Amino acid sequence: MKRPKAGIICFHSTENYGGVLLSYGEQRLLSKWGYETEILDFRHPSFSRTKLWQGWGFSQGVSLRQVERRVLSLVNAAALESVFERFRISKIRRSALLKTVEDFKDYVSSFDVLVTGSDQVWHLGHPLQYFLPTHPGSRAKKVALACCSGSINQPGLKLDSVKEKVALIRDFDYVSVRNDFTADIVEEATGGRVDVLCDPSLLSDYTDLNDSSRVPNEPYIFYYSLAAGREETSRRVLDSLRKRMGLNLAVSVISSSRNPRRSVGEDIRFLDADPSDWVALLAGASFVLTDSYHGVLFSLKFKRNFLGTYDDSFRAARLIDLITRYELGNRIVPLDEAEKHVSEKWDKVTKPLDLSKLNSHIDSSREILEGVFIH
Repeated sequence: MKRPKAGIICFHSTENYGGVLLSYGEQRLLSKWGYETEILDFRHPSFSRTKLWQGWGFSQGVSLRQVERRVLSLVNAAALESVFERFRISKIRRSALLKTVEDFKDYVSSFDVLVTGSDQVWHLGHPLQYFLPTHPGSRAKKVALACCSGSINQPGLKLDSVKEKVALIRDFDYVSVRNDFTADIVEEATGGRVDVLCDPSLLSDYTDLNDSSRVPNEPYIFYYSLAAGREETSRRVLDSLRKRMGLNLAVSVISSSRNPRRSVGEDIRFLDADPSDWVALLAGASFVLTDSYHGVLFSLKFKRNFLGTYDDSFRAARLIDLITRYELGNRIVPLDEAEKHVSEKWDKVTKPLDLSKLNSHIDSSREILEGVFIH
């Protein structure tokens, strides 16, 4: 029997561990559910490599920190992009490159199911392709898989470019999001309330990636940060963790070739880790310190002890949603409070988590999605 075709559009083309691992995991998940699956190879324009003369920050005045980050970016970009592309070639089945909306519509006309998400694909300022435009009469079932708007701040719903996206959302056969603030935005735009499901990384299997020669043989703290600019504060938090845990070794993975952060005093700093390395290093850690949404989720997935922090408003909403949804109040704190939290509330940081809400959400999300994709 011929397997139905499913196409997924997500953030697969960037050097971001969460985005690429989601792409890999979702493809495996739909394949398990009986689909011949492809990642639709549309590449968000903002993920293209920064031009040599861009990113120095000179228009805002000379900043030695920004110049340092830009130099590190230039030195590191080629190696990081290379290992990510090797991972995509070996692990992800991609379509032809789809550059325009018309390319996209033409290519997806033969698919049975089209999926957008997960990740922050539904910011209303993103390109139209993330809202699954198709030619009139398309037979494809359209599914929004735990989509996220990225932040509470969105373009006005009355803008013509946004109106087109809202009309496309109304055309979906099934819509789910991964947090309440995205559900609020969808409800404001369409008038309908939608399901809030868990991030698909919690449903996907990554055990085949949990093997890397880069994992140290001794206990270590794994530090993974997406934000640049608060390195001294993060250094103090990392130092306080070392003292509390009596661990000498701290390992980090640089998070981006575009805006890399400076060292926070870690002993080993990988500048060219591929997604398999990242999974293995996190899964093998004695403790994880991170400001990453997926850093927190993979810590929960692999049952690692962790402390999540947030600083900038862009990521705060997503992490705060995890606090309330899964009762993680003592595991995710503002960065400026993290050092004191480790010093004064260590018993709460290390107290075993009650994962009943998380596990219940995973089970209900899986049941709903199996109903959408299988039945």
